[in-house]
Amino acid sequence: MDNFAERIRMHVDRTILGKVIAENIHNALGALVIGVDSTLDKRIINKLQQLGYEEIWVYKDNEDENRDDDSTALEDELSQDIEMNNDEPHKIYAIIKNSIESMMESIEDDKQISYKKIYSISDMLIHKFNDHGDLLQMIKYFKSMDKTTYSHSIVVGLLCLMMGRWMDFKETKIRDLVCAGLLHHIKESKMTEKYLSTMDDGTSEKLRDPNEYAEFVYESMQKNFGMNLDITLGVLQHQEREDGSGYPMGLKGEQTHEFAKIIAIVDTYDNLMSQYVYENEQSAFKVLEIFFNNSFGLFSPKYLHVFLNNISYFHLGDIVTLNTGKQAEVIFINTNYISRPIVKMDDVYIDLFENKELEIM
Repeated sequence: MDNFAERIRMHVDRTILGKVIAENIHNALGALVIGVDSTLDKRIINKLQQLGYEEIWVYKDNEDENRDDDSTALEDELSQDIEMNNDEPHKIYAIIKNSIESMMESIEDDKQISYKKIYSISDMLIHKFNDHGDLLQMIKYFKSMDKTTYSHSIVVGLLCLMMGRWMDFKETKIRDLVCAGLLHHIKESKMTEKYLSTMDDGTSEKLRDPNEYAEFVYESMQKNFGMNLDITLGVLQHQEREDGSGYPMGLKGEQTHEFAKIIAIVDTYDNLMSQYVYENEQSAFKVLEIFFNNSFGLFSPKYLHVFLNNISYFHLGDIVTLNTGKQAEVIFINTNYISRPIVKMDDVYIDLFENKELEIM
């Protein structure tokens, strides 16, 4: 390949099939395992994933130029619409919701959609919402607007954005996580029902091997939507649970993709917030308590710890009502028991962890 050919960095998944590698690939010991100018086939992609490569340099072709132009145009169009209405949250909400709604309806009708549109929405959200405080305020506004699946999907996507940053993921990985969060409800689509209904007993048993399952799911989703493997498994496995009590495959622990583990947490959190806070006007600390007390064995401790500890700090300064009927201000978060913070009431500081007779309603 021409030494002056333009290169781009791409995620290691089936979307790079047929492209030409623009760098030498080495293993952990420094030995050359894949040479520059190699054409990427399924075997080489699997090898790259085994070596732990998330992204590699490949030579750019005409398809990439068109993809970049289209994706950038879509993101710019969305961003310009939002910038024009920056001080009007309801218009921002409408723009994002309409984009998601249009995309979801296409999926429900078994129409092909371009992953470029999904990426453009995800990139726009990442670049628009840099401050987590502003992001949470926008989430609260979105929840106050309606309780549709589309609203929930947007909120889950935004919570995935926060989690990706808290986990210090690379931006491309955050983008894919946000995409999976935005699309997690396509699990209930006609395409997925069709996929599940085609599995006879032999196929179903075979798919209990996580590798076989991942391959089958990937081929199905890639054919219809062009999604990469990370997004695909994040969508289709988010109802799995650590103890194997989830579905559709009853996967346990590390059999489940990390995106699915994260979506499982933020999806459940948003559902609880809808039930207890937005509908019954209870405190977010009640949600944290319910989540904490009922999460054992269901969610990944690694991601649950990061999420609950970080999300709880956004409730510092909240005015809460205690079971005595009196109000208090949240002053300090107890990281060992986040639903029982230190509060201030009538200039008196009360540690709710030490005062078990008191609780936040």
